[in-house]
Amino acid sequence: MKYWIVLLFLLSVIGVSGQVKNVDITTIKEREMTGKFLVDVRTPEEFAEGHIKGALNLNYDDPDFAAQWKDIDRETPVYLYCGSGKRSTKAAGVLDSLGFEKIFNLKGGYRAWKKAKDKKKPGNDRE
Repeated sequence: MKYWIVLLFLLSVIGVSGQVKNVDITTIKEREMTGKFLVDVRTPEEFAEGHIKGALNLNYDDPDFAAQWKDIDRETPVYLYCGSGKRSTKAAGVLDSLGFEKIFNLKGGYRAWKKAKDKKKPGNDRE
């Protein structure tokens, strides 16, 4: 019986939360991000090389990443992305543990978003 109680507890602690929604970044249009709390969790160097317009850069690898969120309303919808989706997934877990209620992890990251955007440019017939 103790085994089942411990197992249920561990599953509830490490389980995927309902607060995080994964959204394919290639389905989002840049204008849809206007006015949203969009956060790029890559390094400042990566951010400087290119980012989605209007994004705020909060580096997931900074030791004080979690502390940077202390004054943000927990009910504010947050849209996170990184280079490929790995760091934003981890960042989403941090925000979930901090009590944020609406977290959107933009799967695929900046690289997938840029590739999809470049593909749609007029005269670009790459496959």
